[in-house]
Amino acid sequence: MRNTLLIAFVIVMLAVVCRTPWALQPRTVRWDEPDYLILARNLRRGDGYQVFGVPEIMTPPAVPLLAAAALAAGAPEDGALAVWQVLAGAMLCGLLYGLSYEVTGSRRIAVLAGVLAAVSPALAVWPLYWGSVTESVFIAFLLAGLWATWRLLTRPGWRPGAAAGFAFALAYLSRPEGMIWWAMYLVLVLAIVLWRRRPWLPLLAFVLAFLVVAAPYWAYLSRQSGRLLVSGKTDITLSLGMRITEQGSGQGNDYAAALDSTGSEIMWLSPERFDASLLNALRTDPNGFAHRLYLNLAKVPLALLNPLLGMLALALIVLGLLGRFWDCRRARAEAFWISALLPLAAIPLFHTQPRLLVPLVPLALVWVSRGAWHAIDWGEVLANLWPRVKWLGKVWAVLVIAVVLLSGVWGEFNAARAGQADLVPSHQAAGRWLREHAELGAPVMTRNSEVALYADRPDVPFPNATWEEVLAYARAHGVRYVVTDSWELAQLRPQLAALGDPATAPPELQYLATFSDPRRTTLVYRLTR
Repeated sequence: MRNTLLIAFVIVMLAVVCRTPWALQPRTVRWDEPDYLILARNLRRGDGYQVFGVPEIMTPPAVPLLAAAALAAGAPEDGALAVWQVLAGAMLCGLLYGLSYEVTGSRRIAVLAGVLAAVSPALAVWPLYWGSVTESVFIAFLLAGLWATWRLLTRPGWRPGAAAGFAFALAYLSRPEGMIWWAMYLVLVLAIVLWRRRPWLPLLAFVLAFLVVAAPYWAYLSRQSGRLLVSGKTDITLSLGMRITEQGSGQGNDYAAALDSTGSEIMWLSPERFDASLLNALRTDPNGFAHRLYLNLAKVPLALLNPLLGMLALALIVLGLLGRFWDCRRARAEAFWISALLPLAAIPLFHTQPRLLVPLVPLALVWVSRGAWHAIDWGEVLANLWPRVKWLGKVWAVLVIAVVLLSGVWGEFNAARAGQADLVPSHQAAGRWLREHAELGAPVMTRNSEVALYADRPDVPFPNATWEEVLAYARAHGVRYVVTDSWELAQLRPQLAALGDPATAPPELQYLATFSDPRRTTLVYRLTR
C-alpha cells in the first residue's frame, strides 16, 4: 500500500509539472468557460447563481463552485479554471494509476498508464482551448467512481458502494453525462445482486450516496423550471446538436441566440428550449436522424486520430488488446474497461466533438501501456536468443518507452501552438476597455460572454435577429453597450452587417472603440437612450 501511494504521488507531481507551463500561458477564455467564471464571480459576490440575470439551470454547479474556491484563494479571474485543469488533471493521473493497478494487477502497466496520462496532449493541453475547461474535473470524479465501482463489483461492501455513488454524483454535477455511468452501473449491480443473491446493502449505499448529493440540484431545477429535470440542457443540446451536425459549429450554436415564438426571449433562456426530445426527433424525421447519426459516427475515428490519441497510440491499443491470450481474469478486466466506455455511445446521438469523447482517453491509455509492454517483452525475448547482444533488450525497452512518452510531449507543444493560434484576444481587449470606461453595472450585449467577464459588467445575450428585434430586446434588458465582431457579422448574422462599419451602423448606436487581432475585428458601441 505504501509503495502504491508513493508511486501515485510521484505520478501526480509529474502531471503537475507537465500541466503548469501550459496553464500559465497567456490565453483568452471563450465559449462556455466565461459562463462558469461569471457564475463563480456572482456566487462570491452574493449575486446569485446566474449569468444573464435569471437563475441558471443549464450549467451544473460543481465546476462554478470549484472556480469560486480558486478565486477565493487568489486565482486571477480568467485563470480560476486553469488552476483546476492542473490540480484535477494531476489527480486523474494518480487515480488512473490506482484504478489500472487494481483492474490489471500489473504495476508496470499502471505506472506507464499514469505517466502517459501526465503527458497526454488531450488531457494536459487541449482542455485549455476547448472552451469549457471542465474535462479534467469531470474525468477525475469519473475515475474515482470507476475505481470504487470496481471494488464494489469485486469486493462487495457498503463503503465502495457509497464511494462510487458519491463520486459519480460529483461527476454528474460537473457535467450532466456523468449520470449515465451511474445509471448503467446501477443496472449492472442490481442484476448481480438478483442473479447471485448478494446482500442489498452495497447497492443501497450506491443509490443513496448518489441521491444525497444529486437530489438538491434536482430540487433546484424543478423549482426554477417548473418541470421534473435531471439536466437543464439536454433538450436544447439536442436542438443545437442537430444544427451543429448539419450546419457547422458556428451556425449550429447560434441557434441558441435565435428568438423564440414570442419574439421576446432567446431560445437558450426560453421555456421553448424544453420542447425538443430525442424520441420526437426520431419519430418526426427518422431519415434525418439516421443521417446525422451517420455523420457523427464518421467523426469519431477522426477525433481518435487527432487530437485524442494519434496513430501510434491506436496501434499500441490494438497490440495491447490482441497481443496476448485472455484468461478469465483478463477477460473480466477488459469487460470492465469496455463497460466504462459504453456511455460514450450516447454522444453521436447529439453531436460529436473531441472534448465530449475525451473521457475515453485515460481508459485507452491503459491499453496503450499494455501494448507498449508487449512490444518491450517481445524485443527482450528476441534479444535473449543471442546472449552476446542480450543488452539490446534493455535498449529496446528504453527506446519504446522514450518514443511513446516523447510523442505525447511533442503533441503537447503542437496542441498549445494550435490552441494559441485560434484565440480571439480582441474580445479580451474590448472587455478590459469597457471595465475602464463603462459605468458600473451597465449591461453589455454581446454574443461572447468573455467580453462581459473581462468588462465585469452584467451580461446580456445578443439575439440572432433583425436589428429592430435586437434593439427591442436590448431596450427591454436595459442594455447600455453593444459589442460585436467582424466574423460573427459576416458568417452568422449577415442581416446585421451594417454594424461592422461605424459609418453604416444604425443611428441608435454610438461608436466607441475598435480592437483587432489576426482573426477578427471587434467593435464597441454605446446604445443611445
